Amino acid sequence: MVGSSVPGMLRAAATGDASPAPQASSPPEFSGNALPPGLESWVLVAIIGAAMVLAMVALLLYGLLNKSTGKTEGNSVVRAWIAVSLVAGVLIITAATLGGSDQGLQNVLIGSMVAGSGSAVAFYFATKSAESANAAVLKAAGIGAPAAAKALLLSKVADPTRISGATAGNTITYHYRVTNAGKDPLTGVHISDSLAPPAATDCVWPAAPGELAPGAVMTATSRVTITDDDIKSGSVTSSATATGSPGTGKSLESEREWTTTKLV
Repeated sequence: MVGSSVPGMLRAAATGDASPAPQASSPPEFSGNALPPGLESWVLVAIIGAAMVLAMVALLLYGLLNKSTGKTEGNSVVRAWIAVSLVAGVLIITAATLGGSDQGLQNVLIGSMVAGSGSAVAFYFATKSAESANAAVLKAAGIGAPAAAKALLLSKVADPTRISGATAGNTITYHYRVTNAGKDPLTGVHISDSLAPPAATDCVWPAAPGELAPGAVMTATSRVTITDDDIKSGSVTSSATATGSPGTGKSLESEREWTTTKLV
């Protein structure tokens, strides 16, 4: 009886008292989507594309405005183009990837886009500061950007540049050379001098008086008589410019030429 009842009781106890094993709790699921709720991928792609187009248009207008106003120092758009290019590749790849289903890759690229944008901004302002510093150093050293080439050139030479034992009545002869270095023919070309501009009879023209074709050259001479005041000052200094009209636009003027003759 004992032998027959014990096994049954044991089996009943085994089956009746057994409790289910505890189950491990699963972590909350993460969707893996780094985009804000309610923001579709195509919306972000459209925003990125529109921002890139606006940036390119703004840079183009900025460069055209500076070109029309003649500004060059500190207004180069090359720095801005490089800054945009640093993130353009990341933006394009991100925009293309956001349309896919790999949310892990999307999150990585979104982070790369943010980091790349920050790097581009830092690059822009760092190079801008360096450019401004270099310009300040060059300006302090007297080294600036080269001036735009003049379309009308003038050279003036005093003969002689030194007179020993000068007396009132001595003369100084000035030699002029005017060149049309531009692409347009000039009319009304003349020389203005602070002492004595050359007379019409002292000018030698390659064609009609007052006219210079592109590349043409005219020469002229004038003479100045030394006065007692010149003797007292010890020198005779004068300056001259050449002007001419290209037919359209404002008149052209050469750089001012200075000459000095010492009287000893």
